[in-house]
Amino acid sequence: MPSEFDTLSTFSDWSTKLAEILAAARDATDDDARMSAARRLEEFVARSTPNSPEIDSLDRMAADGANALCRRAFEGAVDGLRSRTASVAARAQELDSIGKSAAKGRVDPKSVGAALDRVSELVEEAKSLGRAAGANPGDSEALRTHIGRLLEALLDLRMTFGPLPGRIRN
Repeated sequence: MPSEFDTLSTFSDWSTKLAEILAAARDATDDDARMSAARRLEEFVARSTPNSPEIDSLDRMAADGANALCRRAFEGAVDGLRSRTASVAARAQELDSIGKSAAKGRVDPKSVGAALDRVSELVEEAKSLGRAAGANPGDSEALRTHIGRLLEALLDLRMTFGPLPGRIRN
């Protein structure tokens, strides 16, 4: 399959291509675009020839750029996970309060339904974050594992209440 690098042969060709990719990386406004630019930079390093000091210096710039882009995307995912974790903690406190009320025989079905709706939303967010982490090769396995545990805990919590008519979205 033809590549954007197939016709490059001189230092000037490679330097111009690197400048083009770095400009795309600089203009990237979301993690998908950053990861796309990082993949292009990694391919640049893999395909650049000849192995001369000049090309090696371009390769180091490309590798540094790819690493920075992956790190930025990973940090964004971690920030999102922190935010969701705080939201899960708040929902857990709400559910604990509902449980205490239930133990006293005072349960408001609306509050239980609202809490389950929020838990369902968190499950969907965790699934989305997990898909995003899996799609980005720069993400760590530890992040995917943590997201999986979060998703399992939320699903277990949701199932403890059982279905309430009209309140749970599958």
